[in-house]
Amino acid sequence: MKKPKLVLAAFLMILAFGQSTLAGDRFQASLNFLMGYPQNDFRMNVDRTFYGLSGEFFYQLPRSPFSVGISLEYMNYGSETRIEPFSHDIPDVLVDVTTWNSIFSSAAVFRFSPVEGPFRPYVEALVGFNYLFTYTSVNDDGDWSEDIATTTNLDDWALTCGAGAGAVVRALEIRSHQGRSLFSLNMEIGVRYFKGKTAEYLREGSIRREHGSLIYEPLMSTTDLVKTHLGIVFRF
Repeated sequence: MKKPKLVLAAFLMILAFGQSTLAGDRFQASLNFLMGYPQNDFRMNVDRTFYGLSGEFFYQLPRSPFSVGISLEYMNYGSETRIEPFSHDIPDVLVDVTTWNSIFSSAAVFRFSPVEGPFRPYVEALVGFNYLFTYTSVNDDGDWSEDIATTTNLDDWALTCGAGAGAVVRALEIRSHQGRSLFSLNMEIGVRYFKGKTAEYLREGSIRREHGSLIYEPLMSTTDLVKTHLGIVFRF
């Protein structure tokens, strides 16, 4: 019990010493590099790091240290590629067949942070969902070629809720002649913990091919995740 109390005390001290002027930029948009670490039963089934990107948008409530926003995230947790003939009638044309295991997440975010200052720590609460899906695409043996065909092998979704903490650090700011902040470029680092409800999903090796037929071996568990993000933030 001591560690949470120490973290809370440290955060309150940062707030106390931060600037508290209630004027300035109201909107915030960010793009982040994202890493996910499955927890509990999810980790037992998919013991690997997820990689992806996230985009977020926040609105600062007038004369308040509170913001409301939305977060959109995409992460990949494995893929398999094989080379196959285009068809039985055209065996001399080869194509790439790739199966992707992915997760798309969306969450509403309620954030508390100092309004002004070059260093803005924050804590937040989130509620949303995870959409887990596995799909297979066919393209013409090129890294940047368009897909010839795609199909979704399995998909499911689960509700999530969580909490997070982090900090936004100012790198560049543009002000008006009156001294009001017009635009700022910032760096952000943060961590979030999500409790996810049960969902069904596939992983690498969950699809077997036997005698021209597909056999799916889906897994089911809760979808708890720890996520870390690092990115750039635009405030205006």
